[in-house]
Amino acid sequence: MNKHSSKAGMTLVEILISFTIFAMVMTTVAWMLISANRIGESARNRLNALQQARASLEEVGSAGYGSAPLAIGTHSVSRGGLTGQYVVTEPDSNERKRVVMTYAYPSFGKTATVELQAEFSNALH
Repeated sequence: MNKHSSKAGMTLVEILISFTIFAMVMTTVAWMLISANRIGESARNRLNALQQARASLEEVGSAGYGSAPLAIGTHSVSRGGLTGQYVVTEPDSNERKRVVMTYAYPSFGKTATVELQAEFSNALH
C-alpha cells in the first residue's frame, strides 16, 4: 500500500485550476457590475436631458405666441449643465407653431440626444 495515496489534500495543480476558475468567475462578475453601472449612468443622463428639455419647452411655450422664444427659426438653449436647441416652424393653417426641442447628453462615451415636440396655438394666448 502506498502511503502517499491515502493523504488528504490538494496538489499544486488542483490549486492552480481552482484559482483560475475563481479568477474567471470574478472577472465576469466585475464586468457585469461595470456594465450595469454604465447603463445606469446613461439612463440617469437621459432622464436629466428629458427633464431639461421638458422644462425648456414649457418655458418657451409660456412666453407667449408672439414672443421672442417662439420666433420662427433655430434657437440655442442651456439648462442644468446641458446644451440644446429648438426649432420653431412657420405657423400652419390653424395658426399652430411646432417646436422641436433637442438636448444632447453623454452616453457610453458618445453624445446622444433626446427630442420633444409640441405645438403652440395663437388661440391659447
